[in-house]
Amino acid sequence: MLTGAAWSIQQSLDGLGVVSTSFVTRDSGGALTGSYWSPGQAVLPILGALCLFSMLLSACLVTAGYVLGRRKGACVAIVLLALPGALSVMSLWPNIPYLPSVYTIGGTGMLGTPWGVFYLLLLAGLTGWVLGVFVMDALNIDDKFWGGFDHLWYAAGLVAVVFFVADVQSGGHVKALDQVSRDAQRASAYLHNQIAEYDKHCRQSVQTHRLSCEWASDVLQRLLDYQTVDAKLFAQFGPKNSADLYQRFAGPSSASEIETIRSEISAYNAALCPVRVFNDHVKQFARPSAVCQSTPHAFCQSIPDSLNGKIDEDVSVATVAIASECIVPTLVRFRAGHAEYLQQVSRDQRNKHYRWFYYLMFAVVAGFKMSNGTMKLTGLHSRKAHEKRRGWHFLCRVWGILWKAQTTVFSCGVRLASTLAIACNAVAKRMVLRVRKFFSSNVRSG
Repeated sequence: MLTGAAWSIQQSLDGLGVVSTSFVTRDSGGALTGSYWSPGQAVLPILGALCLFSMLLSACLVTAGYVLGRRKGACVAIVLLALPGALSVMSLWPNIPYLPSVYTIGGTGMLGTPWGVFYLLLLAGLTGWVLGVFVMDALNIDDKFWGGFDHLWYAAGLVAVVFFVADVQSGGHVKALDQVSRDAQRASAYLHNQIAEYDKHCRQSVQTHRLSCEWASDVLQRLLDYQTVDAKLFAQFGPKNSADLYQRFAGPSSASEIETIRSEISAYNAALCPVRVFNDHVKQFARPSAVCQSTPHAFCQSIPDSLNGKIDEDVSVATVAIASECIVPTLVRFRAGHAEYLQQVSRDQRNKHYRWFYYLMFAVVAGFKMSNGTMKLTGLHSRKAHEKRRGWHFLCRVWGILWKAQTTVFSCGVRLASTLAIACNAVAKRMVLRVRKFFSSNVRSG
C-alpha cells in the first residue's frame, strides 16, 4: 500500500514538474558521461518518507486509542494496525493492484492509481482524526469552536463543487480538441483523395511540368501526414497560413506562383464542373457526381483567400473536383484551434494536480471533523478535569518506561563491560605468571 501511495505522489509531482525521473552519471573527475530515466529510483525518497510517517502515525493512533479507552483502546488500536499484515501473512488479504501498470514520464494530468490515492486519503483522514483527538484531549474545546470549524467545513465543501464544475469544463475542452482533430484529419483525407486524382490526371495528360501538377505531387505526403499525426504534432507542424500548404518540395512558393497554382486548379474545376451563369445573381452549378461534389460544411469553415483580387463567395456551395479553396484556409483555422485547445487542456490537466492536493487536505479536515463525533460517541467531551490530557500522561508514562529501559540497558552494559574487564585482567595476570614460570624453569635447566 505504501508503495502504491508513493508511486501516486511521484506521478503527480512529476506531472507538475516538481521532481524529475532523469538522472545523470559522472566520472571520477566530475564530467558528465550519460543520463538515464529511472522512476523506481526517484520514488525511493518518497517511499522512505511515507514509511517514517506511517510509523509515527501508528504510534499516534495507539496513543489516541489510549485517550479514548485507556489500555483497552490502545490494544484495539494495535490489533487494527496489525490486522492487514496478519491477514496478508495468512493469504486472506485481497490482491489489490496498488502499483501502476504504466508510468508516464512527465505525465501532466496523470494522478497515479486509484488504490494508491485511496491509501493517501486514508493516511490524511487518520492524521486529521488523530490531531482532533489530541486537541480535544489537551484543550477545553466548546461548541463555539466547532461552530467556527463548521464554517471552514462548509466552505471546503463549496470549493469541491467548484472543482466538479471545473472537471466538467475540462472534459468539454478535451471533447472540443478531439472534434477539431478529427475534422482536420478528415478534411486532409478528403483533399488528399481529390489531389491524388488530379496528380493522376497530370501524369496521364503529360502535364507534370505545370506548377499545379508539381504542387499536387509534393503536397500529397504532407496531407497524408496530417491524417495520422496527433493533436500536438498538428499544432506544431500544421499550416500556419495558406502559403505553408502551397509550398513545393523545392521550397516555399512565391505569391505569383501560388496564384498560378490556384488559377490552374480553378481552371481544372471549371473544365470538369462547369458553372452556368445566367446573370449576376443566378448561377447553376454542375450536377453532383463522383467527380463534382459540394464540399462538406465541416471542411469549409473559413473565408477563402482572394484570387486575382476577388473572393469566391460561392465556394462553400459550389460543386468542384478539388476543394482546395475551401479546405486550405480551413486547415489553417484548424491548426490555430488545435493550439488554443491544447493550451486549455494542458492548463486543465495541470490544475488536476492542485485539486488532487486539495482533496488530500480536505481529507485531513474531514478526519478532524470525524474526531468530534468520535469524542461524543465515547462520552469524552464531558469528562472531568482530572480525566483531561490522557494522551500527554500516556506519552509521559511511555517515555518514563523507555527511559528506565534505556537506563537499565546502559547500566547492564556498564556492569557487563566492567565484569569483562576484570575477567580479562585476571586472565592476563595468569598468562603473565605462566610465562614467568616458563622462562624461570628454562633458565634453571640451562
